[in-house]
Amino acid sequence: MAFRQLINRVSWALFKRETVGFDAIGNKYYRLLDKTVEGDIIERRMVKYAGDWDPSQVPVEWLQWLRKVRSDPPTNIEMQAGEASRQAQRDRAESADAAAAEAAMRWQQGGSGSRGGSKSQFTQQLKHSPPQK
Repeated sequence: MAFRQLINRVSWALFKRETVGFDAIGNKYYRLLDKTVEGDIIERRMVKYAGDWDPSQVPVEWLQWLRKVRSDPPTNIEMQAGEASRQAQRDRAESADAAAAEAAMRWQQGGSGSRGGSKSQFTQQLKHSPPQK
């Protein structure tokens, strides 16, 4: 830990850059102090990608920090909670897709759909129903 603090201090002294954190993919996040033309000090936030440049691989929590939506970088606990929430959402979407595929298969086979009746019964009802005014 002391070695990392030394690296951060040297990096800060040379580049005015501080390592803020890492994500599970291996991307590194930095904070950089810069000066405007007027001489005001501003904070810039950057990411150094672990592999090829692919912004879609940056977790939402880190995107919020990069875009200054949040002032502090995300903690490991927040990252784990966010990933658990995203996995639960993927699971719900997968089960909804499976239910829709099953209903479509029943419909194509002429079985009862979600409202009951078959495809042929529905077609017959359309043919014999009076036009609506």
